[in-house]
Amino acid sequence: MDFDKILENVGTFGRIQKLHYMIICLAHLFAAQYVLSLTFIGISPGYKCKDRPDAEDPCALDPPCEQFVYGDQFTSIITEWDLVCEKEKYAGYAQSVVFSGFLIGNIVIGTICDMYGRKKTLVIGSALIVAVQIISAFTTSFRQFLVSRFITGFLTANVAAAVLILEMTHKSVRAILSNLSSNFFAFSIAILALTAYFIRDWRHLMIFSNVPMIFALILFWFLPESPRWLASKGRVTEAEDVLIDIAHKNGISIPRSMVSMAEEKPTSNKGETTKNLMDAFKAHELRRRLLILMYVWPVTCMTYYGLTYQSSSLGGNKYIDVAASGLIEIPGLLIATYICEKFGRKKTSVACYLLGAVTCFGFILVPGNTGHDGESHVQIALALTGKMGIAAAFCVLYTYTGELMPTVLRSTGIGACSMVARVGGIIAPLLITLGDGVSYGTYGITCLIAGVMVMSLPETKNKPIPETIDDIESSKVTQDVKYTRVDDNETDEDKL
Repeated sequence: MDFDKILENVGTFGRIQKLHYMIICLAHLFAAQYVLSLTFIGISPGYKCKDRPDAEDPCALDPPCEQFVYGDQFTSIITEWDLVCEKEKYAGYAQSVVFSGFLIGNIVIGTICDMYGRKKTLVIGSALIVAVQIISAFTTSFRQFLVSRFITGFLTANVAAAVLILEMTHKSVRAILSNLSSNFFAFSIAILALTAYFIRDWRHLMIFSNVPMIFALILFWFLPESPRWLASKGRVTEAEDVLIDIAHKNGISIPRSMVSMAEEKPTSNKGETTKNLMDAFKAHELRRRLLILMYVWPVTCMTYYGLTYQSSSLGGNKYIDVAASGLIEIPGLLIATYICEKFGRKKTSVACYLLGAVTCFGFILVPGNTGHDGESHVQIALALTGKMGIAAAFCVLYTYTGELMPTVLRSTGIGACSMVARVGGIIAPLLITLGDGVSYGTYGITCLIAGVMVMSLPETKNKPIPETIDDIESSKVTQDVKYTRVDDNETDEDKL
């Protein structure tokens, strides 16, 4: 009996699964504060030299200014440690340090998640990140703050929530629920902007923005462990107990035989309960999938952040701009959810990358009736359309990657792909300095190649999630045999 059939027996998406889903999504709803808090605490309210307040450029004084006076709109790490003039670049280091932690955390935490379980990783990781975020509010030096930012980035790479959604939902609703969870992060950006609007002191903001996550952390404790993961570790009885409990809470009384997973894990696969990334690269088909995804992820990240950085201001108010930058993604995510369920992951991904490529090439080729910030109105429309398309691609990519990976390596695979994706995030701002032609041209070319490469990946819509590496390799062999037989038949006909 395959796992999706077992989920049908206990309730495809019953009331307890709905509750579990909403609890898991809380991890996304309050995540922006960890990744994007520097949007507010890393900016300057304006400053003057205390001794010479009339100087037009306080950084060009001779002798240099020794004490600065800042605007009273808000406080930040800039005002705390005088990160102005020659120290202005230091503020940017804080964001780079976050991504550095993210790079390392993706692969480490992904491996931990596969070794010790989805629930433990989610609960412990969330508790640690709340603690580190609060501790960072009490740092007394910029170096201490950077250390706290690195650890925050490391812990933010926790993929347990995304993997839980993939593994605990039926194939008929898996893509919809996984894609809809991305909307919670979009709302998270708006929540951060709203919180920052009312709390203008950076230390207070770091503390109070964590309060909702503390309540979410309590709820995480009541989530069950992924029965897929339990079965992959040979803990079949525990997996069956979780499924029976889900059925009971859905008002369904079923015998243990209807959730039996004895056939789910043949004895020949017991050696697959513990695998790492090197095992993935030893398998031909899984290696091929990973190499394609490890190109697609950085391209998606680079294009997404590049278009975000280069999008025009919506009116000059930083709180409104940041909130809008999150909320504007929701229409694209909803459209992607519908198309993904209607036409499949593969076709949706290809369409999103081709849309990104076409709009980026169009941005370069469209001549200029000058509009906002020197760009034509058509260029602005193309840039926004491209951003919605690539946001949709990012949304689908998490689901698609999870369904292409086996259970024994799912967290590790997603973590590895997410890790290399951060390279794209680092490249994006460097491309921007080279001008619109180079940056948009790079986005367009790389998205076009990504779309072509995704065409060679298998469709996963309404297909069982692979549990072991052998499931993927045997599936590839079956396909190869099928095509060989077709070719043999054609040859026989030709001979006749």
